[in-house]
Amino acid sequence: PAKSSEFWLRAIKGCPTAPISTPTPSAAPPPGATSHQSHRSTPPTRQRDTSMWKLLLLTAAATAVELKQKMIIRNTGSEDLAVYFMGALHEGDLSLWDGSETLNDIVSPGQVTARYVRYNDSFAVRSGDLKWRVRLSLYKNDDAEQPYKMTFHNVMTDEKDQPVELKHHAAGYLWIEPNHHVTHSAAQGHEFALRDRESKERLAVSVHALGRDEL
Repeated sequence: PAKSSEFWLRAIKGCPTAPISTPTPSAAPPPGATSHQSHRSTPPTRQRDTSMWKLLLLTAAATAVELKQKMIIRNTGSEDLAVYFMGALHEGDLSLWDGSETLNDIVSPGQVTARYVRYNDSFAVRSGDLKWRVRLSLYKNDDAEQPYKMTFHNVMTDEKDQPVELKHHAAGYLWIEPNHHVTHSAAQGHEFALRDRESKERLAVSVHALGRDEL
């Protein structure tokens, strides 16, 4: 993802440009002729272009400001994990989802992937054989010590029950039943671990604030 200055540059490059013309000096009026001075208003096209410039620049600035955290996913299992970006779903409302997905990464066992994220972003994670599947969502929490909320969705509704085991604190694990979800507040860097129905490790995920060199 681009840094703040790159967002501005992208916005400028993506804006439509209006031709810049310089007025041509007109010949002096003949002696005795009446001089008329006309005042042209700003062409509607130029007004629209100016408004579009402002809108795109404001959008780019807002996008840059929103990018304040990154999500780190570790593959703690024995097979590949595919990570798909689903978009921003306010409070997990799937009615806002347009049905599209973007493949972000395929994470091999023992490997790590990191994604820059905004609040309300959701990700689908699937095992290599597509049998184990979860959805991860990030939200803002109104707590200075625990500024994040993570929601873990068990999206598996197959014939065979596939509960997901979530380690949310040092105390132990809890089960997330099929087609259910659990939300927990989290401090920066706190790692959640997910296991399958046989208590085999699948992934670990944590959220971190951006460093100065990433802003």
